[in-house]
Amino acid sequence: RRELVGRIRRNPLARAVRIDKLCLAGLEATLRLLREPERAAAEIPVLRMLALPAAAIGVRAEALAAALAAAFPDVPCTVEDGISEVGGGALPLQTLPTRLVALAPRGSAADLEGRLRRGTPPVLARIKGERILLDLRTVDPVEDASLQAALVRAVAAARASAEAR
Repeated sequence: RRELVGRIRRNPLARAVRIDKLCLAGLEATLRLLREPERAAAEIPVLRMLALPAAAIGVRAEALAAALAAAFPDVPCTVEDGISEVGGGALPLQTLPTRLVALAPRGSAADLEGRLRRGTPPVLARIKGERILLDLRTVDPVEDASLQAALVRAVAAARASAEAR
């Protein structure tokens, strides 16, 4: 109703929650792109990540696990089936099959996870049963080398810290 719309417009909060021109431009560009599903899947990172089959993630996970095993032969590193949680928005409970890199550090998984999170670049991982789980679904393939380097640095630092105790 006209009266209610007028009251909303006059409310001081209306200005704070108003969408700006930059957000409108981004929304318009995204909506135009979504009119071409194949192009959208290729150009919108979230759609590209959601469409990744577990087998494609597994190939990259196997390569990362092999590199970590070569760098640290005494640290068990395997690839296993898992799930990616889509989360939030319209799909809060939706999951997708994935392949996970599972790393069992000699010391504390919490310590290694903290080192990964605080490292450069920061790496977000899950902990399950004293193992670090990494899902490459949300890692762009061009970032695989820097992820591997961050993991090697964190494992080496965790190892040095554990040996110093």
